[in-house]
Amino acid sequence: MPGSPMPPYGHRPPPVPSPPVPEAPPWLAAVVLGAGVFTASAATLDPPGLGLVAAGTVCGLAAFVVLLVRPGVPEGGEAPSVPARAGAPAGTPDRSAVHSAAGSSESTDRIRETGPAVGNGRTDLARSRAWAAVYGVMSVLLLSTALFLDASWVLAWTLPASFLLASLAFATRNPAARESAAGLRAGGFAVVRNVGAVPGFLARPVRRASANTKAAPVLATIVITALLLLGFGTLLVLADPVFAEFASRPFRSVSWGGGSMSSIIGGLLSMLATAGAVLAARRRLPSPGRVQRKERAEPARPTWTWTVPLGAVVLLFAMFLAVQAVTLFGGDAYVQRVAGVTYAEYARQGFFQLVAVSFLVMGVVAASVRLVPKRPGRGRMLRNALLGALCLLTLVILASAMARLRLYTDTFGLTPMRASAEAWILLSAAVFALILAAGALNTLGRRAQWLPRVTVALAAAGLLAFAASDPDARIAESHQDLELDTVDTGYLRNLSADALPALLELEGVDRSCAVQSMQNRFEEPDGWASWNLSRHRAHTLLQEHGPFEVDTSEAGTGSAGYRDGCPLPLLDGGGH
Repeated sequence: MPGSPMPPYGHRPPPVPSPPVPEAPPWLAAVVLGAGVFTASAATLDPPGLGLVAAGTVCGLAAFVVLLVRPGVPEGGEAPSVPARAGAPAGTPDRSAVHSAAGSSESTDRIRETGPAVGNGRTDLARSRAWAAVYGVMSVLLLSTALFLDASWVLAWTLPASFLLASLAFATRNPAARESAAGLRAGGFAVVRNVGAVPGFLARPVRRASANTKAAPVLATIVITALLLLGFGTLLVLADPVFAEFASRPFRSVSWGGGSMSSIIGGLLSMLATAGAVLAARRRLPSPGRVQRKERAEPARPTWTWTVPLGAVVLLFAMFLAVQAVTLFGGDAYVQRVAGVTYAEYARQGFFQLVAVSFLVMGVVAASVRLVPKRPGRGRMLRNALLGALCLLTLVILASAMARLRLYTDTFGLTPMRASAEAWILLSAAVFALILAAGALNTLGRRAQWLPRVTVALAAAGLLAFAASDPDARIAESHQDLELDTVDTGYLRNLSADALPALLELEGVDRSCAVQSMQNRFEEPDGWASWNLSRHRAHTLLQEHGPFEVDTSEAGTGSAGYRDGCPLPLLDGGGH
């Protein structure tokens, strides 16, 4: 810009100041402590059940109630400005101003929103509350899967997703957490990112109160004494089992959800998560435009630098689908002549590679949207046309992958990996349909900022539908009608309690072999903290139909041998 002074050589842009930590209400520490104590006494992960669901719900409700009493980030205006320090290079924020901004932000937080400050603030407020409700409901539903399902590989997806959606529900009050894909990603980890500020956040009311009273020496003495006893006491307990026996007696009457150490760790983590959720909603990031910085001009890239790679991928996909069409009409004789395998063997392979292709295409689309010029004109229309063709061809490839996967499962049955691949194909197809719709709107000059938010909600709904389909039960049912002489009961016996009703429909030795190992796993009912509907149902069914003993005289003659008294199948599809 003419007349603008050039920055000195080696000058680095000033870092964006850390978001100011708002003031915490004096009673927040007690609420957080209560949530931690409840989690320590109720939650358990071995196995997860009612206690974990109750603990997660209590922590979320505690943070929500705090925000009802003390509202979150005000929706209307922008964050407080951060002026530059006198005598410093342009754009260097004044640290004292940051703290002043924190105070002004806190005073604003005390006022309920009465109307929009600028622009369409009231509409943004309603939209943020709606999306927070969507993410919150999805989070609760995914958390509740621990109450109904026993399959650990399914819970390994639903429980982390529930946490990320809960974090996003609290962080979506901040406009930066819902404006783009990067904002949604930051919102999903907002609770984790704010954990480091939790101790200072909770300690601010104590420091403010102790500054005007003589309570500071008393509090310091209590804290130091507790830390000394905890540190030295832990070492002495570990060093002498007799002393450990006497030291543990006062705590034996306390009922914990799991082991004592794991319960304490779980309680501490829940306290950090509860306070972190409050911070995620109330800690506003400074607006990037308030810190002066030079905007880098978008580099002018020749059209061929991006049309050639995209066009090459589109051409490759078209050639692949043309070969697929020739193979479909050529039949078994054509496949044997060209590839040396039967058509059945050809159709039952390659579906995982095709699923990986769809994942990579999403990365290509994201990179193209970010790097290719976004200005209206022929360039944007050409970019959208190439990406649209790529997405349409990918949808056809996904259909081919699903057909191959169905042929494979019809022969060998479902497994967790095959069931997951099936769900990914359906979810990917829905996401590509959204991308096509967003691209069409973008070509017409309409904005598509809704795409990241809708994609996250769609993924959450898809994961919830996948869990509701009871995957382990579907796996067990898929092995009942296979064209095999012997059912692979050695694999089925390792399924969770979700599969037991389907396994009881087997006959003879297959039924006994598949169910026998579950008798020991679900012989005793769970306690209240680990209570789960699926395991409770399995315990009841085993009491009604058991005991199960293996009688090898009932086995068929088509087995490949025996393992633990149970016949092995002649044809094994593996775990893919």
